[in-house]
Amino acid sequence: MEFRKEIYHGSIKIFKSVKSAKKLCTYFRDKILPKHDLLAAPGATHNNTSEEIRANACKEFENDPITSLLWKDIIDEVNIHSTDSSGELKTSTSSFAWDRVRLRVQQSDAGYDDITNSLNSFGRYSSTLPLHRDTWASQVMQQLNWWMPLLEIDENRTLAIYPNYFNQAVPNTTDTWSLEILKQKRKKKIPYPQLPQLLTEELNDDEWAKLEKDKKAMVVNPGDVLVFSGNHLHGSVINNTGLTRFSSEIRTVHINDVIRNVGANNVDGYPHGYHLEWFHCVVTETENIEVVENDHKKCEREARQIKKGMNLKKVVKKKKGLLK
Repeated sequence: MEFRKEIYHGSIKIFKSVKSAKKLCTYFRDKILPKHDLLAAPGATHNNTSEEIRANACKEFENDPITSLLWKDIIDEVNIHSTDSSGELKTSTSSFAWDRVRLRVQQSDAGYDDITNSLNSFGRYSSTLPLHRDTWASQVMQQLNWWMPLLEIDENRTLAIYPNYFNQAVPNTTDTWSLEILKQKRKKKIPYPQLPQLLTEELNDDEWAKLEKDKKAMVVNPGDVLVFSGNHLHGSVINNTGLTRFSSEIRTVHINDVIRNVGANNVDGYPHGYHLEWFHCVVTETENIEVVENDHKKCEREARQIKKGMNLKKVVKKKKGLLK
């Protein structure tokens, strides 16, 4: 619980040389990337590589059962979601819920994503997101973001966090953005931002300079795992290096922290909706799974099992009902 409390107050955690994270990096390098080698070819950029090639790599990685199992092992190994039997409410599921595994392929010369483009769906194939808080969209103040590079990165192709803005409001569009409108627009292929946006036009030169000074490019090694609150202001560093950045991420929520309303403070998000339904619980039966890479069918069965958990919104409603 102590780690989570620190994160809810803005602490940024880097876990070094996580065994399961190293396995995920090796699996990506040896099993996934060779099938999509054009993405890492010399001279490959966003402009000379098709969207289809990037999307196919993301689909394979995100649908591969082994990547889900390894991310489950990473989360268990880091142990941020450990429970205190003397104080935690008992649940029939694991102590946390998660959304889904993502692969980010950020090629050189792309600039920021057009977040209104239907290609990005609901953020699935995003690669270079502008400044935002994840909590602007989810409104889940217990959300933890897990991020790791799969190959070497540097300060010019990575994630940037603006730590001093954790508790400082910035102008944004949460008061006008709507998930329901996004869904309607996506069905009709009409442009609409996939997430609330920073209102850049409301920042003057001095405010921009202050923001830029606070920018912290996160450079960690493959096998290291970065964990931070979804309430942090963050975004991608624009990549003009001539090299591709490959990274993976997932988001988790501690179930009992939601029930007890323990989390980060909402400093500037308009309450447009509380989206616990984006997360599902992880069942306990799959703990301590030994990932056997050459038994893909077994991995598929195990991966399906860990995705069987109940929608978090339903779990919280049920647990709160039991406490009345």
